[in-house]
Amino acid sequence: MHYEGNMVWSFKLTPTVYFSMTSDAIAASAGFWFRLKDKTGTKQSDVANVGYTPFSSFYTANEIKRSYPEAPSLDKGVSILFNSNLVPGFADATSVHFHSGLNNWAVLQEYQAWLPEIVEKTKLKNLGNGFYKMDLVPKTYYPVPDGFIMENMVFLFVKDNWAGTSPDQIIYAAEYVAPPPPEFRFYPLQISKKDFLGIARKNNEPGINKLIYTVTAGTTVLNGEFTGTMNEIKGFVNLPSALQNVNVSEIHVLVKDNANHTISDTTIPLKTLD
Repeated sequence: MHYEGNMVWSFKLTPTVYFSMTSDAIAASAGFWFRLKDKTGTKQSDVANVGYTPFSSFYTANEIKRSYPEAPSLDKGVSILFNSNLVPGFADATSVHFHSGLNNWAVLQEYQAWLPEIVEKTKLKNLGNGFYKMDLVPKTYYPVPDGFIMENMVFLFVKDNWAGTSPDQIIYAAEYVAPPPPEFRFYPLQISKKDFLGIARKNNEPGINKLIYTVTAGTTVLNGEFTGTMNEIKGFVNLPSALQNVNVSEIHVLVKDNANHTISDTTIPLKTLD
């Protein structure tokens, strides 16, 4: 599988080739089943299923485009079908490309015919008889920042090297689901001068990717920072090295984010070891 980052993996396949099955046999099936495993097979997921999605109704629907699902999400795959037979001038197209953006063109992925890598990225799959398909995951296809909220996809289809275009199209995104609230913690729950102090924060707000700490133990002051992602920022403060010769029974810990918001301002007692 291909590592996309932030513990997300992907795997691309053509079912008829990968499973050595005909398209009719796949259409008559319940889709395919799978289980994820690590390299050695010692860890594995539960069994999951990907069902078959029929596109056949689109061929007689007299629609220029249709998306599966109808309302896409930022981090999930979407397939967009195009019926070029309904757009004048596309009959002799040698290729069709996807010129698009998110949120009314606020974030762009333009079709730039002079850049080979963009030509390939924006190219639709030719299904034959004037029908084409584009598969993408918006979060990886577009250069979106952390915390981006997708409201819609806007696009048009382009024939060859801008020899023709379709009318502008729009697809509205799925209902936005608010993320869980931030979760901050120190760990372990009890510490001594011989322990590393763990600091972690999950579900960070958009734009927050750093925790900046100040640990005060008597006259000793430790400063530092940890970087991470919206999903999680975490790190450890090396108390044993800094406090081995310091006679204190507690530490004061101030934690701020990179927007200068105070995340925690607290005093932590130090456990006395036997």
